[in-house]
Amino acid sequence: MVTHQAQNSVKGESYNIYQYQEQSYLPHFHKNFELAYLVCGTADFTVRNRTYAIDTGAFILVLPYELHSFQVYKGGKLLIIVFSENYIKTFSGMLHDKQGEVSVFQCAQPIRALFEEVMVKPYVKPTESIESDPDLLLNKACLYAVCSEFLRSVPLHAKDQNTDLLIHILNYIEQNFREDISVRSAAKELGYHHQYISRIFNQTMHINFKSLVNQYRFEYARRLLTDGSISISEAAFESGFQSIRTFNRIYRELSGHSPRQRTPLS
Repeated sequence: MVTHQAQNSVKGESYNIYQYQEQSYLPHFHKNFELAYLVCGTADFTVRNRTYAIDTGAFILVLPYELHSFQVYKGGKLLIIVFSENYIKTFSGMLHDKQGEVSVFQCAQPIRALFEEVMVKPYVKPTESIESDPDLLLNKACLYAVCSEFLRSVPLHAKDQNTDLLIHILNYIEQNFREDISVRSAAKELGYHHQYISRIFNQTMHINFKSLVNQYRFEYARRLLTDGSISISEAAFESGFQSIRTFNRIYRELSGHSPRQRTPLS
C-alpha cells in the first residue's frame, strides 16, 4: 500500500536522518527532498517506477512527491536524509519545475569523503529542533556539496505534464482534505475531466484518490488526539471524516488499533 509520510512533509526549515540495515520500505511519498546514500552492501531503490540496482557509494535523490521504495540486502546499510526545500534554498530553487533524467548519481571522492565524515560516521537521529544543532551550517554545506554533484552529473528536464498535474492534485488534497472533496471537485478546481485526473492519479500513485485523502485525514486526527484536549468525535469531524463509523474503520486500517487505543506519535 502506498503511504504518505506526514513527518517528512513539514514546512519551514527541517531535516531528518535515518539509517536502514537489511530492511525494505514499501512505496511512499512526502513533500520534502530525500537523499539516500548506500554506506555498504547492495540495494534496490525504486523512484518513479524505475528501479536502480545500487552498490556501495551510490547516491539517490528523490524529489518532492516522487513515489519511491527500497530494499537493502544482507550486509547493507542505507543512510537517508530528508530535508525541506527551505533547508537548502538555492538548490531547491534551481530544481523548480525540473527533474533529473535519472535519480542515481556518484560523487567525486573528496565530496563523498566529506559526506562520510559529516553525515555517516557521527550518525545520530535528531531529537531536537535544528535551530539548536551546533553542526547546522556544516550539515547544510555537506548537502549543498552533494547536491551540486547531482546537478553536474545528471541532465535536467522540465517536469512532464503528468508529473506537474500530479503535484497540483497532491497540493489540492493537502490544502482541502478537511473538506468534502472528491476526484470531481479536484478536476473542477484544476480544469481537467475527472476521468483523466483519476487515471493519471491511479497510474502514478498506485492508490485511489479517496484512500489518499483518508490518509491525510487520519494523520491530522491522530495529531489532534495526541494533544488530548479533543474528543474522538470532534477529531473525526474536524479532520474531514463524514461519520464516526468511517473514521473508526480508517483509523483501525491504518494504525492497527482503534482511536481509543491510540499511542503517542513517535
